[in-house]
Amino acid sequence: VDPSVISYADGFFTFPTQTLVHVTPDSGEGRTTPFEPGQNLDAYTSFVDTSVMTPDVKRTLTVSGGFGNEKASNSDPKAFTYEFDDNTFPNIPLIQPRLDSVEEWTITNLNNDEHPMHIHVNDFQVMEIVDPIAGTRTGVQPWGEDNVNVPAPVTDANENALEPASVTLRTKFTEYTGTFVIHCHRLNHEDNGLMATVNVIPEVSTYAV
Repeated sequence: VDPSVISYADGFFTFPTQTLVHVTPDSGEGRTTPFEPGQNLDAYTSFVDTSVMTPDVKRTLTVSGGFGNEKASNSDPKAFTYEFDDNTFPNIPLIQPRLDSVEEWTITNLNNDEHPMHIHVNDFQVMEIVDPIAGTRTGVQPWGEDNVNVPAPVTDANENALEPASVTLRTKFTEYTGTFVIHCHRLNHEDNGLMATVNVIPEVSTYAV
């Protein structure tokens, strides 16, 4: 990536231009394969339509922190935080779903930036995305994914949220018990705190939780 197109907010993370690979197309014409809506592709999918299910648990996660408020430092450009529920990783309360349960999480963004959230292991289904800057509110997405962008809120001159943004998603926790993470896929956000641990426990626990 050429440094000239790096976001202003990431301006102090400047890297030299580096060519990773050159790609050239083969000669000739491409081939087009027609598909009909609803056509069965006979391929595996992990998608579970959780929109028709009643969540066993509902959780809220609030993203805060940033550059231009009391979370930042004018003397050190890297002294800022990105937080879940007023904490940075690893000091964020453990999220502990049960195997085979369905949970609904609402991630509300009070930070000045967007956050592409990546959740390991289980794909999820988006129920709603609220983007106050674009003035849009989506409905249910009929597919599964493991990364969704949480839009930025409307903020004042000091980057305090006036209109929060949010994403609501649902997950059915299947097959895997154990630990993984949810984190922002912008690595400087993750490295400065925006990550939490998820630990899926058995459906019927053998120990106190």
